[in-house]
Amino acid sequence: MRRFRSRQLVVLAVVALSTWTCSSTSTTPSNSTTTKTPASTTEVFSSPLTPNGAVMFTFTTATSGLITVSLTSVTPDSTLALGIAIGVLTGTSCELKITNDTAVQGSVVTGVGGSASNFCARVYDASGVVAAPTSVSVTVTHF
Repeated sequence: MRRFRSRQLVVLAVVALSTWTCSSTSTTPSNSTTTKTPASTTEVFSSPLTPNGAVMFTFTTATSGLITVSLTSVTPDSTLALGIAIGVLTGTSCELKITNDTAVQGSVVTGVGGSASNFCARVYDASGVVAAPTSVSVTVTHF
């Protein structure tokens, strides 16, 4: 009878071990999604600016996101304080939303577009400081 009990214990131990190994937790792949950040677009625009005048540059965003307009060049006088703005293009007009009326070369205005849309950047002689045609350049970065 002792022998029978020893076999029973061995069989029970084997069954217990095999059950324990078979019931180990398995991992299942999760359904994770990777969000890709869209690449930004950079556009450079240039135009002459006349005394008391304004120039408008249009651009289209592909998605919502940050919009920056930098006054990158004012030639021949980089110390002139001009106006720069970001606006929404409505037909052929630039409806200004964010403005800086005292921007010098290197100044930046920043805004957030809520969706893909048509926008505009505007440079203008806000204070009547442009005495002769002046070349202006802006760099626009958007999504």
